Amino acid sequence: MQTRKTSSATTGPSALPAPPRRWTLTATDGRTLTGHLPAWAGNDPSEHNVPPGAWEDRLADIHLTRRFPGRTVPVYCATSPAPGPVAEEAFSCTLDCNPHAEAPEPRTPLVNLHLCGDSWLTDLGPQDLTRLAATFRWVANRLDREVRPALVDAQEDWARHADADPKAVAPDSRAAPKPWHPKAVAAGTHRTPAAPPHR
Repeated sequence: MQTRKTSSATTGPSALPAPPRRWTLTATDGRTLTGHLPAWAGNDPSEHNVPPGAWEDRLADIHLTRRFPGRTVPVYCATSPAPGPVAEEAFSCTLDCNPHAEAPEPRTPLVNLHLCGDSWLTDLGPQDLTRLAATFRWVANRLDREVRPALVDAQEDWARHADADPKAVAPDSRAAPKPWHPKAVAAGTHRTPAAPPHR
């Protein structure tokens, strides 16, 4: 009885997962800070050669985000010169995290839902209401089946990595800079980040 040998290519260990992603912030005085860059984030906020005087502002502006597009609906907009309804994207949302924000809430992943600016849905007949109800059902299904699971996964992933951040590397120089801390943002010098407002 012959025994067939199995190739090691098919029985060997599976490919190793990709190493965790990290963003990096470096300053011209040698300071370096790295942080967890989640797989869900569609952007990399890394920046290099930051002037020492802008370090705290750049740190506070670190913003991780993923966007979920909404649906286009005809609406009347007060700021539009058009005499009739215009196509506007409604009910889009973003998954956001500002790990070094001044307030504690944005430091963990949260969802921001954009309804439709200052626009109104007006003069709706029976068929209009039917179409609008279908849009609302679509939004509800996305929030329940896609956005909420993504938020839960993002928060669990963030919790696993939160204890490891921030990771600071002291500059390799004889004249070390003055002690600093990510939360030591001088009053009145914080710039408003590009992230949506968190309430």
